[in-house]
Amino acid sequence: SRGCAAARQRYYSAINALQRAHQTNQGAQFNNVLDGSEFIEHMQQGHRDQLMQQAQMEAHQAGVVLTRALQSVPPAAAARYPQLAAGIGHVVMPRLEQNGAGTAMMEIFGGDFGDAVAGMQAGGRIQRNIGVLAQCEQLTAQQEAR
Repeated sequence: SRGCAAARQRYYSAINALQRAHQTNQGAQFNNVLDGSEFIEHMQQGHRDQLMQQAQMEAHQAGVVLTRALQSVPPAAAARYPQLAAGIGHVVMPRLEQNGAGTAMMEIFGGDFGDAVAGMQAGGRIQRNIGVLAQCEQLTAQQEAR
């Protein structure tokens, strides 16, 4: 259905935002290792966090679009074909991990070591979020195939 395809596109957009967040995070970590400009490093960290929030918004919209699409399955069709309809309607609304105040505090007050630790933690969150969204996209593809 068009709704499932639109939801999958939103999940892809969210994954793309996280991939960009990962690249930005790596840039900030590289800048930290080189003892580069603190200003640029903080700009990169802020941009990374914005991209992570953008991914959450895209993922939420994907869930909304998918919910609407799956509500459009006629009840008579679901009743007539219960085996086919059994998995239809299961919508995953992912809550992606974000960087919070603890990460910001380490980046601001932790010096180069705090920046390195916070950057590694952010990288882990980003990778886990990509995995969550990939699973959501796969589940949506299964719904679409039904």
